[in-house]
Amino acid sequence: MSKKLKVVLALGSRHTVPPVSNSSGVAWILYNIVKDLPRDKFDIHVITKWNDELKDKDYDSIYHHVNIDTPLANIKKSFWKRMPYTYKKKKFTFSQPDRIVYYQGIIKKVKEIKPDLIMSIVHSELFYLLKNAYPEAKHCYWYHSSDIFGLDKRLRDFLFENTKGILVLNELTVQSIKENKPELNVPVKKIYNAIDTSEYHKIDEQALRDEMRKRFGYNDNDIVIGYAGRFAREKNILKLFKSVHALQKKGFPVKVLMAGDIKNEKMPDWNYYNECMDYAKKHLDGTVQFTGWLSNEKLKQFYCAIDLGVLLSQEREGSPMFFLEASSFGKPMIATNVGSNPEHLVDGENGFLIDVNDIEKQLPEAVLKLVENKELYSAMSRNGREYIKKHHSWPDKVKEFEKFILEVAGS
Repeated sequence: MSKKLKVVLALGSRHTVPPVSNSSGVAWILYNIVKDLPRDKFDIHVITKWNDELKDKDYDSIYHHVNIDTPLANIKKSFWKRMPYTYKKKKFTFSQPDRIVYYQGIIKKVKEIKPDLIMSIVHSELFYLLKNAYPEAKHCYWYHSSDIFGLDKRLRDFLFENTKGILVLNELTVQSIKENKPELNVPVKKIYNAIDTSEYHKIDEQALRDEMRKRFGYNDNDIVIGYAGRFAREKNILKLFKSVHALQKKGFPVKVLMAGDIKNEKMPDWNYYNECMDYAKKHLDGTVQFTGWLSNEKLKQFYCAIDLGVLLSQEREGSPMFFLEASSFGKPMIATNVGSNPEHLVDGENGFLIDVNDIEKQLPEAVLKLVENKELYSAMSRNGREYIKKHHSWPDKVKEFEKFILEVAGS
């Protein structure tokens, strides 16, 4: 029997795997891939941040955790807080004390495990530190956004010079790397995000819809547009509000339901938020409702309550979970023609693509096409569900991930 490949998957963002109640999409993605990887081929180890909810969980020993809230970790954070900013930037490429302590904890566990291959996930800073700290292993990187050439030049150059493989979320980024780094002779692959529809939809969607619309005060005639994500300028929330106002002036009962909480964002744009809220207060009184941050379980309620979703990104989009989840609930999507949106949305089939530079004209038109043509709406709803089953199922993603790891190991 051949030796198992010992692999460490290290998550740079401070989330926890196995997922807990406040886990983000990346934690669920990593968990669902890892749990189905063949253990006869891989000796898998996953390193993420500790969460106290794990005290009550019985989880696989492959999961390792770094606790940055212990007395010793707090002493370390205080030490790094006092160190000069320029020293921290030079040594780590960033300066946040809690992040330094977290990454140092990851490095310690990597050295204990002694893997053959290390995949750094989300943050290129972690790739930089792990490659320098444990050069004996092969290193690869799983990038979770859409503009890899927007990374800090120091980190980007180091990545391309030292990686044995790059995994990304969309074909757009694959092509960007091939065009800009034609000399790069390592596997560069995409794996779209996925969702577990078998578990996600063990509910009575119609009953939940009736319950949630009653809770939010919607009637059968209301057209509820949903949005889940950051309250950021590049998401064009203000243009969404202006489009809704235009529809209301024409007599259409359009509402907006928004999932998310700007207080939880790492870099909240309060000026833009206040600008949007001032507009909503003046023109959309009683129209916009906020659910706050929602767990995966509560998101089911959100998707059942809405009629359609909007994704109005200004410049780029990776592989949006909001798009996938809403589509899995049969909600047609209206999205701007940027980033990977055209990879997921076929205009006129499972939603509409609109020009990012003409949102205020094209968004109301697309909404009306959906609400005034029930047959079109039903067809898009069916097509959305089928698209998810065909292109974003977990078994396929596990196979793609396994193939990538083996390619990197053999490179």
